[in-house]
Amino acid sequence: QTRVENEDSINELGQFDVITSRAFASLTDFVNASKPYMHEQSIIASMKGLIPEEEVAALKDEFSCQIIELKVPHLDEQRHLLLLKRI
Repeated sequence: QTRVENEDSINELGQFDVITSRAFASLTDFVNASKPYMHEQSIIASMKGLIPEEEVAALKDEFSCQIIELKVPHLDEQRHLLLLKRI
């Protein structure tokens, strides 16, 4: 467990199969910060409220994106899980 923006940990931690995010600034910022921790088969799992259509579109040349709608009990707001994988 660490923050992707902590550049000192890149060499120490290596690469991961899954990199997760909850409430990170923008999807594109999170993807760019995650790249040093990714190998060819890595998946980025990002929690979002509304689907960030523009951010997903900005990544479409490099990443495929699966969007899963989530139902959170007792919460009347949209929640989505975005799974990104390098093309």
